[in-house]
Amino acid sequence: MALKARIENGVVFSPYTSLPVPEMSLYQVVKQCLEQHGNRTAVVWEDEQITFSELLKMFQRYAAGFQRHGVKRGEKVLVHLDNSLENMIAMYSVVFAGGVAVVSQTILSDGENIGENNSARKVDGQENAMDFTQTVKRPREPAVTPARTCGPSPYTVPVRGSKKSKGCFTTGTAPGFVSVTEFKKLNEDSYEELPAEDAKNEVVVHLYTSGTTGRPKAVEHTQYSLVASLPRP
Repeated sequence: MALKARIENGVVFSPYTSLPVPEMSLYQVVKQCLEQHGNRTAVVWEDEQITFSELLKMFQRYAAGFQRHGVKRGEKVLVHLDNSLENMIAMYSVVFAGGVAVVSQTILSDGENIGENNSARKVDGQENAMDFTQTVKRPREPAVTPARTCGPSPYTVPVRGSKKSKGCFTTGTAPGFVSVTEFKKLNEDSYEELPAEDAKNEVVVHLYTSGTTGRPKAVEHTQYSLVASLPRP
């Protein structure tokens, strides 16, 4: 079977009809998708299996926890995570809580990327706060200075500038940090859904470029652009 495609100015257009992108929040679309599959297995992590229904409840509980600890609509949360199921849930839940997830890289040095967003709340996805600071090397230039210590903890997060962070979270445990692991004990009904007010312009994620042609730059992603990349509910 041969397919015919329109070509204009050297651009090949898909022969398939494009589907409209719903102007909904990322949470609304994810919720609809998860509800469709119910008790089927969604994730297998090591020896743990989680159904789509359970995954939705976990998102809601973690998002409720972030909301309870002051994450509001539009507030930046610096997400510094390695790969794990809980970290994935925590990152999505930041967005579902209304926050803007600023996704850093665990190979950062000198706090270069962190410094661009030093007003963000911090979600430390390493085992404890010390692992977080080990990931980011100590500053070598005057422009990089330590942030405040979170509570009584002796650990600091190097950032560019001197602006203090508003709060610190961790998926492990550390003095002065809120452990998001405790969020799984919350009631999912305590989550307050925040519908998108302007899906096309509401930024919810900052992802950094690779920096192959210069300093890595944060690229803004809106509710609309993320929903456009997902299967339609």
